[in-house]
Amino acid sequence: MAQHPHGAWIWNLSKIRPDYIARLKQQNCQRVYLKVFDGRSRPMFWAHQCSKAVIEKFHQAKIEVYGWGYHYGTPNIEAQVSAVRKALDCGIDGYILDLEEEVKNRNTHDDVKRLIQALRPYVQPGTLGYTSFGHPGVHPEIPWRLLDDLCDLALPQMYFEKWGFGSDEAEVKVASDAHKKLGLKKPILPIWGSESDSERPTTAATLQKFLDRYPGSSVWRLPDIGERGEAWKLNYGGETLPTPLNPPSTTEKPTKALFRMQLEDTTGLVVGHLFLFDANNKQIFDAVATSGLPGYQSADDLWKRAQGPIPDLAGIELSTEGTTIESREVNGLFFPVLPYIFENPSTGDTRGGFGVYNDAGNPGTGGGIGIINPNTYDRFCALMENARKAGVSKMPLKVEYGGRSRAPVKPARALFKMQLANTSRMVTGHIFLFDANGKQIFDAVATSGLPGTQGADDLWKPGRGPIPKVNGFTINTAGIYMPKKPGVNGWFFPIAPFMVTGPNGVKRGDFGVHFDANVPGSQGCIVIQNKRSFDRFRDVMVAVRSAGVKQIPLEIQYPGTRRAPALGRSRNHQPKGVSIHIGINRVDEHHYQGWSGQLNAAENDARAMQTIADQQGFASQLLLTEQATCTRVRDAIAQAGRELESGDILLLTYAGHGGQIPDFNNDEVDKLDETWVLYNRELLDDELNALFAQFKPGVRILVISDSCYSGSVTRTPHKALFSTDSITGFSPEWSGTMRTTELSKVRAMPQELKYKTYYANHGLYRTIQKSSRAGDRDAIGASVILLSACQENQEAQENLEHGDFTQALLKVWNQGPFTDSYFEFYRAIVRLMQSSQSPDYRYTPGTLDVNFDRQIPFAINFGDSDASEEANWGDFPETDWDNTPELGSTNGCGAEENLDLSEDFVQLEA
Repeated sequence: MAQHPHGAWIWNLSKIRPDYIARLKQQNCQRVYLKVFDGRSRPMFWAHQCSKAVIEKFHQAKIEVYGWGYHYGTPNIEAQVSAVRKALDCGIDGYILDLEEEVKNRNTHDDVKRLIQALRPYVQPGTLGYTSFGHPGVHPEIPWRLLDDLCDLALPQMYFEKWGFGSDEAEVKVASDAHKKLGLKKPILPIWGSESDSERPTTAATLQKFLDRYPGSSVWRLPDIGERGEAWKLNYGGETLPTPLNPPSTTEKPTKALFRMQLEDTTGLVVGHLFLFDANNKQIFDAVATSGLPGYQSADDLWKRAQGPIPDLAGIELSTEGTTIESREVNGLFFPVLPYIFENPSTGDTRGGFGVYNDAGNPGTGGGIGIINPNTYDRFCALMENARKAGVSKMPLKVEYGGRSRAPVKPARALFKMQLANTSRMVTGHIFLFDANGKQIFDAVATSGLPGTQGADDLWKPGRGPIPKVNGFTINTAGIYMPKKPGVNGWFFPIAPFMVTGPNGVKRGDFGVHFDANVPGSQGCIVIQNKRSFDRFRDVMVAVRSAGVKQIPLEIQYPGTRRAPALGRSRNHQPKGVSIHIGINRVDEHHYQGWSGQLNAAENDARAMQTIADQQGFASQLLLTEQATCTRVRDAIAQAGRELESGDILLLTYAGHGGQIPDFNNDEVDKLDETWVLYNRELLDDELNALFAQFKPGVRILVISDSCYSGSVTRTPHKALFSTDSITGFSPEWSGTMRTTELSKVRAMPQELKYKTYYANHGLYRTIQKSSRAGDRDAIGASVILLSACQENQEAQENLEHGDFTQALLKVWNQGPFTDSYFEFYRAIVRLMQSSQSPDYRYTPGTLDVNFDRQIPFAINFGDSDASEEANWGDFPETDWDNTPELGSTNGCGAEENLDLSEDFVQLEA
């Protein structure tokens, strides 16, 4: 039995009072939680405050040390484990993973699983825990069940001093009930907050009351010298929380099993549960488990060998006789599922070799049922042994899937669309499929041509340029399997006609659609860059081929390939510039539930950006704090939309807090709408795009946002042109914190306040969201570039004078005349930033215009530009697939040699 005393959390050991050991002993503190790791620090292990000597000082004072680290859900598992082991080698008594906003992304969940599984052997039983948000119901995207299954302890951050949606007792009860409602079972050691930045700080008496009431609870955090906080005023003695180290032995005998999982079309890991029942139908076992590989856990994947989940056929049984297997996927006992071979009653496809085993760190399973937690799997093995000794050799296994049914998709036409550009960087576009009603049913990032030869002048360059824009192309729905063809290494869907003739008799051919197996780029084919997306494309082709459709028409669109003035722009029109500069140092407490959001420098940023605009000849408008109401901001943008003509430019800058609210109109991949926190309410990214849709085609809009979560504040569908996900060489003590210091301010609404404000005004925000649709961005005819302070999942910092991002921008601008492009301007700013904040630069909804990208920053004069070419659907004649030239008769895909298909292709039959 392990005993968990009360504790205090330490962030920066060197910044707390120097007599901390003596004071902690005086306050009867028997455990501290010391930061020893940060996934974005370089190095990740915090050797500056975790050493054998430091840990020994605590131990001599009879104080346990649990290390904690902030993890980001990244795939560098080995490096993270190595860093944490260095802390364990110093003698820490346990380890707590801090997992917050970053792991809301489903794509991180498999990496989280593998990380905890990899740490498990090095951390003593009963001492591995996790900490995250205090109220699981407000943050459903966190993989709560996965964390509960793999860890020994839960330490939720119940910072009631910052919540404010009820009394302290009521808030803690609601948060605790939310854990129970999710079925979370591990012992809970709550963390109470006492922080220097709290607007309504709790008292020492209140903290003491909660410490005494909840054994094993702790306080975040011991304040730095000069900070507020009550942690030094508490008595940490009292009752400890006992927790069992090993589950009790069992004599229960299972007679039937049930595996249940929700099928989802996602690239992230999906998990379900495996249940066992006794002869009286009493549930005696429940384990988090999974089946299928991440990205192959949808209804369409059940019969994909070595990838999809176990099919949900009737009559399946589970053997109680385990077999020892050592392989990459199975390492230990394997309990076979019977029959050994499954047959699809509809198609005759077969799969087999399924079983139940411990999913020991691999990304999902190849069809078996993998129990995530090795300790839980040991109990499963014991129950199987009990059943076998009772004479049960096998038991019924029922497989149930939610999200099972999905209507088949049948494409009627395809579209490949890409912006050509003379650049050495890879240019990407999208391939779309549409049904007979014109509804988009498929979208994947794709490219054509090699980097450096993806311009308008490269279309007829064999072996290098993109596929030419020719009317009459079709895609053959019968694929060719080419495992030995370099660059294809798998399925290839030919495009007809097989040869086309361009200017001066230049011929190109042998085009097709395939997976980009030799990144980067292609020699003229259309290549899909994500393996999961290509597999989905192949599924759709198989389905339509089964329906008797031999080919579907393919349109090629290259916006900007025709040199002409932009739509509506007169050669005699003198461009003009309008600028709007918003800076908000505080907000209306009435709307934001008592929060004023005080900042130091947002108004300074707005004034500095107005100075640049005035110097460049813009007609500028300044909206500061109380002036920056939602109505005034919207009116100013709308007025610019009415005033500006094609060739004109709007400069829109914002400095202030950034926010996020739940997305209810399904136009955000991360299920969150980003917002600007204006004085009297939040302005949604949906609203910005609706306003931009009012601008005339040919208008340029430059948005500069120095706020948190600003990487997608204009709801961009296009991939970022550049972002800095990791830059090394900064001080580790400034990164990945559970909270931020007073030395700098963060331009973000506190997490709990986001939801509190949203739900208090949800009628207003839901009405706004309902008026916006996912396809509204297509209505924007202007060209929009977003230059933002950070990524959509990051926070933006400010100092006493300026936001860090704006300060870097001003430094670059004030070094002298900047005569390069917006992209190079952005890169110069990035070089001055710390890695904890990664600026973003991207095209957003609207017309892609590479000439805008190439302009000198803040220039009003546009010069010649590329018009977006709207191509019409041509006639798509039926191709006679039985009498077409042999593939390989031309230098297809721009290849330098003919394709030899004599040995390595297999026709995909419908």
